[in-house]
Amino acid sequence: MSHICIKPNTKHSAVNYMEDFINSFYGQSLTRRNHYDYPVYHVEESEKDYQLSIELPGYEANEIDVKIEKDTIILNSASPSEATSDTHKRSFTRHFTIPKDVNQELISAHYKNGLLKLALPKKEEAAPIKIKIN
Repeated sequence: MSHICIKPNTKHSAVNYMEDFINSFYGQSLTRRNHYDYPVYHVEESEKDYQLSIELPGYEANEIDVKIEKDTIILNSASPSEATSDTHKRSFTRHFTIPKDVNQELISAHYKNGLLKLALPKKEEAAPIKIKIN
């Protein structure tokens, strides 16, 4: 399984592009964090699917909304009513572009212990075919 980076749909300024350029050399954010960095997410790709993991500690499943519009996953949460200084919960909206090789009808989500996992299965024709060499 390989790690890939799927950028969220955000409008970038020249500063954001410079941060992306600097961070591309080091594989992590060395520059300041901004509101586009919340919540933290990770993407892994295998031959059959993409796994999008989003860290949402302190949230309950019913406080998180995930929907698909065209080729975009929209993840959001309204401002929690019982937020405390310990939970650091806040409202957010995050957009992720769905790769063209994903079968959108089979996308699934699972939430447990502050981690939201979305499985994005690839379309059958997108799966690589291994050719045996004689």
